[in-house]
Amino acid sequence: MSGRFVLAMILAPLVAGAVFGAWVYSGMQATPSQPGLAQLILLMPGAIYGASFEVFVLLPLLWLIRRRRWPTRLPLIAGGALVWVAIVFLNIWATSDTGLSGWTLRDIAVSFLPLVVPGVVLVLVFAWLVGPDR
Repeated sequence: MSGRFVLAMILAPLVAGAVFGAWVYSGMQATPSQPGLAQLILLMPGAIYGASFEVFVLLPLLWLIRRRRWPTRLPLIAGGALVWVAIVFLNIWATSDTGLSGWTLRDIAVSFLPLVVPGVVLVLVFAWLVGPDR
């Protein structure tokens, strides 16, 4: 394994966790608790989901892309982002109290974007760090 690959495995979930934590923290009311504790607590779910997504989706996808000798970045970004969006959509569909047909654009933006943006950032950072196109 190259140093860039190891860096991608470590850094991408942390960046995704930071994006998710910053998004959620920006919507919270200020609390008098310890200032860094809330950010750290919000970082962990995004980092754990990001690391799991790397292991179960991005690594097999990267292996498949390199095995077929395709250029690395564009298929990895497109495939990773598509799978992440599909997972988020299925999660929202499975946990929603109402049918998705009754949703407005505001409902979609409030529920969908905070979960999609960290995943897309994860895919972009991972694809950028695994190396240049071949």
